[in-house]
Amino acid sequence: MQLMTTSAQRMRHAVAQTTRRVPSYWRIPPELRDGIIDQLYADRAALKACSLTCRAWLPRSRHHLFRKISIEHGHTSDAFSLLVRSTPAIANYIREIEISDTHVVCAWWEATSHLPWPTLGPVPQRRTEVHDTVSWLQRVFLPTTPPLLHVESLRLVGFTVSSAAAQVLLPHLRGITALTLDGCKAPSFADLIDFLRAFPALDTLRLLAVQWIPRSRAPVHTPHAPFPRLRRLEVSRKIDFAQVVAWVLAHAAPSVAALASLECMISGQGHASAVRDLLHAAGPALERLKIGFLETRDPTDALQATHLDLAPCTGLRHLHLICSTRHRLLTQPACRPSFSWIVLLLSTAVSPRLRSITFTLAADDLQALNLEGLDVVLAQPRFAGLREVCFEVEEQSHVLAWTRLDQVHSRMSSLNKRGVIRFSAMVASAAC
Repeated sequence: MQLMTTSAQRMRHAVAQTTRRVPSYWRIPPELRDGIIDQLYADRAALKACSLTCRAWLPRSRHHLFRKISIEHGHTSDAFSLLVRSTPAIANYIREIEISDTHVVCAWWEATSHLPWPTLGPVPQRRTEVHDTVSWLQRVFLPTTPPLLHVESLRLVGFTVSSAAAQVLLPHLRGITALTLDGCKAPSFADLIDFLRAFPALDTLRLLAVQWIPRSRAPVHTPHAPFPRLRRLEVSRKIDFAQVVAWVLAHAAPSVAALASLECMISGQGHASAVRDLLHAAGPALERLKIGFLETRDPTDALQATHLDLAPCTGLRHLHLICSTRHRLLTQPACRPSFSWIVLLLSTAVSPRLRSITFTLAADDLQALNLEGLDVVLAQPRFAGLREVCFEVEEQSHVLAWTRLDQVHSRMSSLNKRGVIRFSAMVASAAC
């Protein structure tokens, strides 16, 4: 035994001496080492190999391996809970978490499946899905689970949102600044608002196809739990946006007074009125706006009926208009919508800080635009600061037909002389 101990000591001494004799120019500088690992951010197998190379390579490898974590009900939830409890140091690397609860199917949602969006029908039977979601979260985020202090972004997919679910998440995810609700459901509008109010540091909110039961419990105004002050807001068309905006402006107007970025798709006059009210509330604070009309027979009528305009947005820098008719042609194949709303909306823009305007449209619709009218409007002095007018064209490939581009240049002579016209190709999605 003593002989074996002596041999081991000699070996360690020899290795140490060899390490000291390694020339410094053989050692990889930390900046170069981290840069190499950064190039492998999408290759999980390579990152795992790097993490096993040596202790010095471990932190940067973990940075990419655990930066974004996905937790799925019945698949990875137990593994995640075991991982962060057995190796608490990993919690420091997590920045984004996605929680998916799409497997749960409950009768009281199914009972209303015959009703169209944007909200569920008024016939709730049981609140078992809320209980199931909360029970599952309690198993994932145990009291012994270390707090995820560095997580900034939370994405919930197919999730049942409620104040009870928020109370389970909040002790572990106090620093959330960006929240995405994708295909989520709430037993009531009050549950949705209570869930959002549970994250006071929130400044980015995405509501995508969120549903709740109409004519359900209304939110209670609670001064001690204010609505978060938002800087960025994205809303899909499949949501009762009018109810959200009406409540926010009535009870939490300061929360949108500093709104800098808004992205929304308008699907009716009620939706258009909500967007109008939100633009007036944000006023000059709004810098980025992405807007379009879907499943609307005549967007021009909606604009005129609701008096939706860009006049309040005097600080607007970037404007993105979704002009694609894909969704509308699926629902109304015999009716080709007018694009006159684009010129009408741009004629109301008065921001001297506007630098870029982007149009997203199908290739077949490019020639249907009133390009001459756009050229006249954008040639006015208030658009003198424009640096880029970009056409994002949806093609079947990334190759744009040069004849179409030449026609745009010839029909927009004023902008063509200024050299601000740009083009980019987007592969048309079959899912549209």
